[in-house]
Amino acid sequence: MLLSAPAAAKPDLQQIITIDGVTLVRDHQNHQVFYYLKSHKKLAVKNGMPDFNYAVNRYLGKQQTGDEGEFRVRGVIKFSVITSFIDTDYKQLTEKLEARYGGAITLKAAPIKDSFNRLVYATIEGQENQKFEGVLEGGHDREEFKAQVENSTGRIFGSAHQRFTIGLAGKDANLFWENFARDNLSLSLAYGWTIDGLILDKNDQWVPSSYQVNDSLPIDVSIQKYPELFTKNELWQNLQFAYTKLKIMCYDFINLEKTDLYYVNVEVRFKTMRDRNYVEEVKFTADGDLYERDISFELANDIKDGYQYRVRRLTSEGEMIRSNWQHSKTPWLDVSLSGAELDALENSIDEEQNP
Repeated sequence: MLLSAPAAAKPDLQQIITIDGVTLVRDHQNHQVFYYLKSHKKLAVKNGMPDFNYAVNRYLGKQQTGDEGEFRVRGVIKFSVITSFIDTDYKQLTEKLEARYGGAITLKAAPIKDSFNRLVYATIEGQENQKFEGVLEGGHDREEFKAQVENSTGRIFGSAHQRFTIGLAGKDANLFWENFARDNLSLSLAYGWTIDGLILDKNDQWVPSSYQVNDSLPIDVSIQKYPELFTKNELWQNLQFAYTKLKIMCYDFINLEKTDLYYVNVEVRFKTMRDRNYVEEVKFTADGDLYERDISFELANDIKDGYQYRVRRLTSEGEMIRSNWQHSKTPWLDVSLSGAELDALENSIDEEQNP
């Protein structure tokens, strides 16, 4: 999201223009002031390739929930995009405004109310009954700004780097993999911002209003062209108890569109070679990139005896939800909430926000 302009900023939402790809809104009182909004994003590049990854993990179900013999499938899409302001020549933009409207023009950041990002997908070809399409929401994105750039109009942000992580389960994870493999899946990021401002009503009175700027970014990530960006892991083959690490998985933050979870903390307890309890902890947070963590069993007395674990979930309201100690023998541990628990949590959030 862009840096908001001062609270006193009141753009005239009936005077919106676009110059050199930049959306500009004129102030409702001071006509020499314009608020800028750059709406174009591009997929980030890392090591010469798109900063994108799709991973599918397949593993046996949770022992403690009675589905030990069933396979679970998890898919995770991760990608980064850049919204760049350095590419814009604001001095030239100001000169064009001055040539059009006369006098000295001042550019300021538009007062952003909110923003949205949605990953849209659809098959490109194939029989009608094989086509599928939809919108992926949920997950989280992290946004980082590079250093500010100063010019004659004041300080302007250089660029914003957003990192997205979106989870897929079961059927959807496999469908995405199959269609990526056939090179007939289209992905794009639909995004936009809402600007707060004013408009003149029929009585020539200024009244509050808002304006939304929408755009989309095609994400071209062919598996044929970039096979390194796609991975499929069979965890039950890769993790054995001779291996001294436990893989802990928590998909709560990337499975929830809305969540009041602040963090998920997992405690793992096992006996050491001196028969003492040893506890290790890992933490998952909404602004973190990790949904899988490894811990070491190097001090364990007999790893085949398994381990105990419990999960603590802290909400943003300060409520601590703590499970009892449970026992497991699997070399991977998925502590994610079940589908029913996710629905209940999201419904409770909706009720709090819309009483």
